[in-house]
Amino acid sequence: MKVPKASLTNLILLMMRRDKFENHWFKHDFTASSDNKIIKLESRLGLKGYAVFWKLLEQIYLNEGCLEYNLEELLFTFRLDNSESNKELIASVINDFDLFKIDDSGFFNVRAQEYLEYVLSKSKKATESANKRYQ
Repeated sequence: MKVPKASLTNLILLMMRRDKFENHWFKHDFTASSDNKIIKLESRLGLKGYAVFWKLLEQIYLNEGCLEYNLEELLFTFRLDNSESNKELIASVINDFDLFKIDDSGFFNVRAQEYLEYVLSKSKKATESANKRYQ
């Protein structure tokens, strides 16, 4: 199958951005487990729910702040078997604790988007500064 040039270009750009974020880290607040939303998540879904939350957050960072709401893909990404209980677990973490927002493009975490915007603006400023130095 031939890949359209625009799709190939978008794929290359996405890979370049992904490489940039793979070398970054994000803050894991040491008080996260004291947050009321996380306490509710953990009390209802246990540590498995807590782990799914952090896995979702990692994937959101790697995918520029938003993930497609596709439970089968998420199961595969998290290396979970394609069972109804695992689908329900992921769906519950996304939908039931107000930790994520959902729109037409997928789902995201507001705090993660804010941090990504900060990282991207910092990177853009550094690039502009470097370009000025070498002109």
